[in-house]
Amino acid sequence: MRIPIASLLLSLGLLGGCESTRFEAPPVAQSTGDEALFGRWLSVGDRPDEMGEVELRIEPHGWGERDAESGIDTFNFATLLTFVENKKEGTVTGEATRLGYGHDGDRHYLWVDANWAEVRMGEKPRANKGDVFVFRYRVRGDRLEVWQVDTNAIAHRVIDNQLKGDVHQADDELHVRLKAPVDPKALRARGFWDEDVLLFERAPVDAKDD
Repeated sequence: MRIPIASLLLSLGLLGGCESTRFEAPPVAQSTGDEALFGRWLSVGDRPDEMGEVELRIEPHGWGERDAESGIDTFNFATLLTFVENKKEGTVTGEATRLGYGHDGDRHYLWVDANWAEVRMGEKPRANKGDVFVFRYRVRGDRLEVWQVDTNAIAHRVIDNQLKGDVHQADDELHVRLKAPVDPKALRARGFWDEDVLLFERAPVDAKDD
């Protein structure tokens, strides 16, 4: 089932919402990136006028550095994510962040710095340094599908000692922090990911950049 665009930001963990799951460290090894992800992705809403309310700009970034002692030049590469909100009042473009990428067999995962996400949405950063939000994704042609962690299900697995982590519940909020290392096999278990999917479509090549 598709997630309504109204709850998209909460689903991405970018509003410090009522439920969230953070990882102490990425659950799989960092890879160089997935070229299929590069480009501009527009969120798919329930109505035509909601198309593109959220835009993900994913692009490769490379830079050179010279070691001060050895004088050796090195080339570094990273994938950058820019999170854009296309509001009626105008476009809000935040600071870009590194987008982590890795895979376990045919399962592909993305992650972003948890504190970047909270600051991006005007929240006070509360995550431990190095904590990340992790998502499962799949690219099918010009469509990007993203799944978030099912925080309720993961909280129960932590309480039942099936996963190592901490659960914090107060009022109507539920926050889980999974301790490293998380076995990639756990990510394949039924119920780990929410059944609802976040949908994005690749922006036309002639779409206007800001």
